[in-house]
Amino acid sequence: SGRFPARSSAHGRLLRAPRTCDSKSDARKYLDTVRADLIRETWHAPRRVTDTVESYGSRWLCERIGVKASTRAGYEVDFRLHVVPQLGHFRLDELRPDMVRSWYADNHSSIQAKLAGEQTQSPATVRNGSATAARAYRVLRAIYNTAVEDGLVMSSPCRLKGAVVTKPAGRPTMSVQE
Repeated sequence: SGRFPARSSAHGRLLRAPRTCDSKSDARKYLDTVRADLIRETWHAPRRVTDTVESYGSRWLCERIGVKASTRAGYEVDFRLHVVPQLGHFRLDELRPDMVRSWYADNHSSIQAKLAGEQTQSPATVRNGSATAARAYRVLRAIYNTAVEDGLVMSSPCRLKGAVVTKPAGRPTMSVQE
């Protein structure tokens, strides 16, 4: 195939790189990083991840203990309505920070569009969808933090600054007649 496998032995086991390398020098570089990690005792064997965001997230929701029923219901709604439709089919290790950033922006704008068509009861009530988008992001981030703890992914792709903060819309000022 013209590609190079990277193999080494450690602790009496044959170790293989998760993918073949483009060149012999790339294979050597990969093996050098594995050897360095073995010396520092920070190396972990790569695990094959088969869980999707939807399957792992569903299991994560079921395994949450010490959470009030109303909080759990909120997590489930945000996960089902806002995370699963766009990200549920990805394997946990496939999601990248740019994909999460794009999802967050799309999710926020679609929620805003839905709310723009609704009539509010009071002129003092302004809804912009930032609270819902922030809740959905918090659920996804919590799922990935647990996946990192479980060793399924090396790092979380949820790295958006300020995404968990709710940005309330400005309230309109009432006139003297109102």
